[in-house]
Amino acid sequence: MRAITLKRLKIKHPLVPADVPETDFDYAEHIRQAVGVFGSPKGENHKMVRVSVNVMNAVEKAQASPSGVVYLEEADYAHLAKMVEGMEWRFAHKSIVEFTDDVMNAPKVDAADIIKAAVAETPAVTTHPVAK
Repeated sequence: MRAITLKRLKIKHPLVPADVPETDFDYAEHIRQAVGVFGSPKGENHKMVRVSVNVMNAVEKAQASPSGVVYLEEADYAHLAKMVEGMEWRFAHKSIVEFTDDVMNAPKVDAADIIKAAVAETPAVTTHPVAK
């Protein structure tokens, strides 16, 4: 499996007036864009749609998690990496480089490490004695 930490970077878009404030460069949104829009004019087959939905589901799960980490099976990660590599940008910015580097160099993680992280995120359950 691969792990990608969702980030939200600040970006000053060079194509907007100087008085417009910085905007967020949201990893979750760019991952969804990468896998949600296919480059082929005729689209993609159902297998590619399924893999894209797997990636989008993993992003949604990560957004709901305190860690904000997207965990992807190797096939899903390979699809995301291919789609991110093929993305076209209209301007140059260090946030784009950081995003693509983070996706393309996502570390491999062991399932046991993912379970440990999930346990660490889970609030402790306390029990109260039942009154007699």
